[in-house]
Amino acid sequence: MVNKTHIDRIDAVRLRIDYLIQFAEKIKNSAEKTLAFRELQMAKSWAGFIKGKAGETSPYIPAKDEKDIPPTAEVWGGLVEIGGSDLDNVNLIRAKIETVILEVEQLHLELKEWEHSAVFFPCFERLKQAQFWYGFELANIRNSVN
Repeated sequence: MVNKTHIDRIDAVRLRIDYLIQFAEKIKNSAEKTLAFRELQMAKSWAGFIKGKAGETSPYIPAKDEKDIPPTAEVWGGLVEIGGSDLDNVNLIRAKIETVILEVEQLHLELKEWEHSAVFFPCFERLKQAQFWYGFELANIRNSVN
């Protein structure tokens, strides 16, 4: 039921989440933003778990020593620019997270008959939680000017 196109799309989702992780790391200056950053890391991990359930071999093999630790898979290699105010950056990342959530939901709908379709939920949930943490950050921003 899961085909190469689905795996490619899951890889693309992981790349988009990695972009969000890199963006989040650059704007991380509060507890809420740190928690959102961690949720994004977990969302990417769950997207990788989806691939595993689809039969893809994990690149993360046990390492005998530090030099044998495999590199992180699906890493965004492009430019990650932040700009504008803290409010602009929080609004921007929340919107970008929403786009990825919609992609995960679409993949889940296409694969809802797959026996492992429930593995999409933790990825979706972590993305949503990151979005919520940035919502709490908006409250911090509002309170800082009052």
